[in-house]
Amino acid sequence: MKSTILLVLPSTLLAVTGIVSAVNAESISMGKLPWQGGVSAKVSQTWHSDGWGRQALDIGLGAGTTVRAPITSKVVQVCTAKGGDNHAAILLEATSSKQRYSLIHVKIDTNSVKVGKTFSQGDVIGAVAKDKPNDPKCAVSYGIHLHFGLPSQNVSIDGLTFSSNSPKLYTSLTSSNSR
Repeated sequence: MKSTILLVLPSTLLAVTGIVSAVNAESISMGKLPWQGGVSAKVSQTWHSDGWGRQALDIGLGAGTTVRAPITSKVVQVCTAKGGDNHAAILLEATSSKQRYSLIHVKIDTNSVKVGKTFSQGDVIGAVAKDKPNDPKCAVSYGIHLHFGLPSQNVSIDGLTFSSNSPKLYTSLTSSNSR
C-alpha cells in the first residue's frame, strides 16, 4: 500500500512517500501444543512465572493425558518433586532456536527423561501427573494441570499466537501434536 507518512520532529515537518506495511514483532515458533493431538483443553491460569523465569500458562488437562515434545528439544534440567509419584519439572531447549521452555507437573519415567536427552517433535515425554506435591525446590501443585512455560509472550504454537493478552482464561486450545 502506497502512503504518505508525516514525521513531526521538534523543529521540522517531513513528508515521506513510500510503501508502508504493518510491522509486527517477530514471534518465536514453538511447533505444536505439548499434548496429544486432537485433545482440547482450557487455559486454567493465564500468564505467570515459574521457577525458571519462564512466562507460563496452566492448561486444564486431565491426569494421564499424554505430554509430547512441541518441537525437537533437548532436556536442560529436570527435577522430581519430593512426595510425588515421579512428578517432574522439566526445562527443555528447542534445538533449532535454542529457546527454552518448561513443562511442569509431568509424570515421567526417570530412566528416559534425563539431562541431555533429545526428544523429536511429537515424542512422548510423559503424562500429566495425578498427584499434587508441595516441593518448593521442584514443583508445587494445587490441582491437576500442565504448566507450559514459554520463552516469551510472543510465541506461535499450533498456528496460534500467544501474546501478553492472548489466550484468555478458559480459552479452549486443541493440539495437533502427534507422532
